[in-house]
Amino acid sequence: MLATTFLCLCSKLGYSIPQDISVVAFNNSLFSRLTLPPLTTMDINSLQLGIEAASQLINHIENPNLAATKIIVPHYLLKRNSCMQWHTTQRASDNEN
Repeated sequence: MLATTFLCLCSKLGYSIPQDISVVAFNNSLFSRLTLPPLTTMDINSLQLGIEAASQLINHIENPNLAATKIIVPHYLLKRNSCMQWHTTQRASDNEN
């Protein structure tokens, strides 16, 4: 919601997305697909995150002495139209060697 509100505010202030400002949202909500332009967003796989959290909670309730476990849930960047393409430029100092 914050990113969609930011898009509206930028538009009201005369800024163009992504030409003037690039915007990236988090969590791939329905709103990120419905904005103009559609928001580039991090998809953190909320369903899998919830499943893993519930599983860990049940395991710790059943086994109170169980050591904490680190679980990484896959996530990825969904590239849409709210960001300009990243262009890297080679610095002059990179060519001095």
